[in-house]
Amino acid sequence: MWYSKGAPSSALKLLSVLLTLWMPLCGGVNIQLIPSVPHKNETVLLNVINVAENILSISWYKGSMPSASTQILTYLPGSSPPQIAGAQYFPEASCFANGSLLIIGLKKEFEGNYTVQIQLSTLKQDTVFLRVEGESIPREKRKKESQKSAESVIKNVLLTLCIYAEKVGTPKYDGLTPGAIVGIVIGVLAILSIVIVIGFLFFKKGKTQSEAVSRGSPPSGYKHAENGDNEP
Repeated sequence: MWYSKGAPSSALKLLSVLLTLWMPLCGGVNIQLIPSVPHKNETVLLNVINVAENILSISWYKGSMPSASTQILTYLPGSSPPQIAGAQYFPEASCFANGSLLIIGLKKEFEGNYTVQIQLSTLKQDTVFLRVEGESIPREKRKKESQKSAESVIKNVLLTLCIYAEKVGTPKYDGLTPGAIVGIVIGVLAILSIVIVIGFLFFKKGKTQSEAVSRGSPPSGYKHAENGDNEP
C-alpha cells in the first residue's frame, strides 16, 4: 500500500495534491490515523479532516500542550520553503498543505500525543494519540515460524511417547507393545506431513494460475488455437 515503508516519491506527491484539494465542508478539525494501527518501521499519516476554510498556518506539537518547547514544525502555505522546523522536529516527519502530518520509519520513541493547531479565521486544534505497535511479521517469516512451531509440537509428542514407553516397560496392551504404538504414531505423523506438503503445492500452483489469469495472461499449459478454439 502507499503507506508502506519506502513509498515512491511520486505517490507521496500525488497524495499531497489530493489532500490539498480535499477540504470537506464540515465544522471542526479532527485527526485520524492511517493506518489506524501502525507498526514499527512503517509509515503513518496523521490525517487532518474537516477543514472548511483557507489555511493560514499549521503547527504540529509533540504532546497535548502546545508550546515552543513541544513544537515539531510550522507550515506556512505560500512560503518558500513552507515548512519550518521546531524544537521537537525529527526528519521522519513532514507536513502537507491540508495540515496532515506524515511520519515514515516509525520508531517506538515516536509514540505519544500529537497536537495540531490550524489557523483559519479562528484557531482550530485537535490531539490524537499515536501508538506504535511492534514490528509486523512478514508473511514468509510467519509461515516459517508456524512450521517450526508444528515441528516442535511433533517432537515434543514423540519425546513424551518415548519416555512413557520406557517407564511402562514392555507389557502388551491389546496385543501391542509401547514401542509398536510409538512406531504407529510416527508413521501416521509422517503420512500427515506428506499430505500437508502435497496439499500446499497444489494450493500454491492454483494460486499462481489464478494470479496469471487476473493479470490477463493464460495459465501454464494453455494454448490458443488458430481457429479460435481453446485447446489444453
